[in-house]
Amino acid sequence: LARILPGGGPDLLRAIANSALAKRPDATVALVSEEEGCFLVQAGPQGPQDVAPLGTRLRDALGAKGGGKGRTFQGTGGRVQAGFVLPI
Repeated sequence: LARILPGGGPDLLRAIANSALAKRPDATVALVSEEEGCFLVQAGPQGPQDVAPLGTRLRDALGAKGGGKGRTFQGTGGRVQAGFVLPI
């Protein structure tokens, strides 16, 4: 599940991810806030145990800073360029 949101900070991204993963515990969610320049990749309890490869691709595509381990990878400072496509 992937989405670029027009706004919202890290707290909103976590709330959306938690809501989606409550319904789809096997899923992985990748969210980007265009306005805030932050992103989150999170896997549910039945999803992959390591989202770092996806998180790293997203961080690099956005030109952001960030990291994580296990089922969560997050960062800030990125920029969504025109025509940007989530690298999932």
